Amino acid sequence: MNCLDSSILVEIAKANPKFLPYGKEPFILSDLLLVEFCGIILKQFDEKTADHWFFKLQVCSFPLTQEDLYEAIKFRYQSKHKKLSFFDAAAYVFSQKHRCTLITSDTDFLTFPGVEIIGK
Repeated sequence: MNCLDSSILVEIAKANPKFLPYGKEPFILSDLLLVEFCGIILKQFDEKTADHWFFKLQVCSFPLTQEDLYEAIKFRYQSKHKKLSFFDAAAYVFSQKHRCTLITSDTDFLTFPGVEIIGK
């Protein structure tokens, strides 16, 4: 099972053919990542498009616990030599907890296990 990062979801939303197959395979994402993605879509497109994606992806979305959020902030601190946002750190912690491969285009994850980086 894969966990898709917002960078991959944005490319799927833009109908980038290189990324479309990832949207057709089973995947999960955290609620936090879903709202991050919808915020990006809201900024790049409009509210109607953001609403469409929010309701479409809700079924693939699962909550982060307080412990997950705490682990994410610790992971971000431990990886401070990287330029990971809190959203990035939370996506990684979520993917590891659920034993999924994190699919991203963020090269800051280059040295982390359990990550597949897809160049744009």
